Parts: sequence; C-alpha cells; structure tokens
Amino acid sequence: MALYLRKKDILNVNTQAYLYKWTHIPTKKWYVGSRTTAGSHPADGYICSSKIVKPLIIKNLSEWSREVLAIGTPDYILDLETKYLISTDAKNDIMSFNRHNGNGKFTSTGIKASDATRKKMSLARIGVPKSEAHCNAIKISLHNSEYIKSRKGEKTSRFVGYYVSPSKEKFDSAWEASKKYGPASTTIRRWAKNNKNGWSFIPKGVKA
Repeated sequence: MALYLRKKDILNVNTQAYLYKWTHIPTKKWYVGSRTTAGSHPADGYICSSKIVKPLIIKNLSEWSREVLAIGTPDYILDLETKYLISTDAKNDIMSFNRHNGNGKFTSTGIKASDATRKKMSLARIGVPKSEAHCNAIKISLHNSEYIKSRKGEKTSRFVGYYVSPSKEKFDSAWEASKKYGPASTTIRRWAKNNKNGWSFIPKGVKA
C-alpha cells in the first residue's frame, strides 16, 4: 500500500480551494484573492499574497474584515477569481488593492503606471492623519523658513535695496515687510515695484 498520495490526489481529496475578500473597514477599500494550494481550506489561516495588503493586515487586523466568497475546486476558483476581477475592473478601481485582473497583466511592471494606478497606490499608504496642531506647525514653519526669505527674486540684483513702507520704514526684503504689515511678500514686492499704496523700492546706493 502506498504511504503517500500524489499531488493530484491530494488536490482532489483534501483541498477546499476558496475565493476570499479582505475589506479595510475605515476606507472600504478591498482586495480579492484565491487560495488553491494543496490542503487549503477556508479556515487555514492564510492571509494573502499581496505585498501591499498583507503587511497592513498584520499590522492592524482589527481594521480589516475577511469573507469567503466561494468554495470549490482549484480550477473553478481560479476561473471565478479572474471573472470577478475582470467584471469589477479591479486594477483600475481606486477602491481596489488588486493590481491586476487575474490575467497576469499588472498595472505597473516595467511601464509607467496610469493616473488611476498611482492614485490607488497612494491611497494604499494608509497612515495616521496629521493633527491640526501638526498642520499649523508646518504652515508656520513654511511662512518663517529661509526658503521664503531666499526666493530667487530676492537674490537678483534688481531686488538689492530697500522696500519702503507708506510710513517710510525701510526693510531689507519684502518678506520682512510682510511680517510686519500683513500683505504677502509678493504683493508688497509688486506694490513697491509699481509705487502703489504708498510703497516704493530704493536700490542700494541710491539716496532716498
């Protein structure tokens, strides 16, 4: 009597291939896959093969729900998976994590990804939203950064001089004038250039 079964026999006797669906509860984004390997069954603990979805599920299982869509032979499940993905056009659906429609044609394999694919991949990067305080800190940092103070226009020779306010106060840059008077630095620069609203510009070396 044989002490083992051939792979074909194992598939026929023990395998319960199945089609499954994972749903990310907060965003409703989903991923559909199949499990057809020898000895598989719906309660075998298998997660998925997606390099995007699997780490997310492992990291926070409580945010995900799993459902078994169908059970059958491996050939039937593989065919059903392809039909399901094609019918939903999963690879182009921004609510889907699937990157192909079951036909092996990925949306990004050595070619430039479509806008829909890039959007899908971006949405897949699920993280903790930035707090309001964090966003405000970024705004303040940008407003006060050296980037604003050292814009290319400020460094060119035509902007080497003083921005003079309506009260005749001189500023080395439009940015500094903006901090005190409120209007954007670009607005003050435009006013000074055109002698509007009491603002003017005096090149260095020129007496006021």
